[in-house]
Formats: sequence, C-alpha cells, structure tokens
Amino acid sequence: MKKIIALMLAALLCVSLLAACGGDNGGSGGGDNGGNSTGVNGQTFDAGNVSVLVPNGWKAFTVADIWSDDPNATNPNSVNIVKGGETEIDLLSKPYVNVTYYSPDTYMVAPTKSMYDDAADIDDVTIGSYTWHGFTCSSFGYKYYMLWTGEQGSDQFQVNVLYESTGGSFDFNDADVQAIIASVAPSKK
Repeated sequence: MKKIIALMLAALLCVSLLAACGGDNGGSGGGDNGGNSTGVNGQTFDAGNVSVLVPNGWKAFTVADIWSDDPNATNPNSVNIVKGGETEIDLLSKPYVNVTYYSPDTYMVAPTKSMYDDAADIDDVTIGSYTWHGFTCSSFGYKYYMLWTGEQGSDQFQVNVLYESTGGSFDFNDADVQAIIASVAPSKK
C-alpha cells in the first residue's frame, strides 16, 4: 500500500512539474547576492507569496497550480530551484530544492515518514530565521531531506531537498543549499 501511495505521489509530482509554466527565472530579480548575507551570489526569485535566493548556476521554475481551472496558472506559494537546470524537464533528473509557503490561515501537513523508504529523523536545525524539523528519506532511488518550520497560525514553510538523483548530487551543507534555505521568506507586499 505504501508503494502504491508513493507511486501516485510521484506521478502527481511529475505531472505537476511537467505542467508547470513560466519555466524561467522570471520572478522579481534582486541584485547580486539577492540581499542575503551568506556571501552566495544569486538573484531573489519571488513566486508571488514566497521569495527565495537562486544562487548562480541554479535556475528557478514556477510550479503549476493544479487546482486552478486555468491551465497556465502558477502556484504563488511554491518554487523549484534546480542545480544546473536549464529547462523544467531537468526537475526529473537533477538535484533541486522545492520551497512551499503556507500562510497563517492555511493548514500545513508535515511530510509523513511512512510514505518513504529509509526515513530517519534529523536533529532540528536553525538556518536563517527559522528552526527546521525534518527527516532524510529515499523514494524510487532518489534521496531527500524533508524539512518544515512554523506553527499553525503563523507563516510556515516546507522545503524538500532532492540531493541525490540520476543527474547529480550535492551535500546538504553546501553553501548554496544553506543560502537557499536561509533566504526563504514570505514575499514583501
């Protein structure tokens, strides 16, 4: 049963990724360093409700709004940042970071370890302005960090880090990855 659910989730993720539109780093751009203090150079990407640093050598992609009747609608709460990515299809083979924002009036369900293989808790870690909870896991041969932060009634974030795939890998402690996670913030409106 777990394998069937994992397969359905993987298929939904693939459809979502392939249906995502925009495909470019077209969020609002910042200057070098994107306003961060990590020393990692890049641009700030604003998906609408969440902003994040996109380091040089990475590319941000909008995420399709699968609940919208408009086939071109994007989800203002989510963004994928791919290391070495050129097109959205790279999300299927290259390592990436997915960031999703949940507003104070939205209920976030933290990832469930039972849906993945080899799940193991990690110690809480403070990166940027937030303390992140999470676990490592694998699914279909890919390796992930699943992280989340916040309390109901406050800004909450979920960050899924696909750090090992068929198209490469990176270390969770890599300066770029740490800078991405440290930069996660609600958009300034």
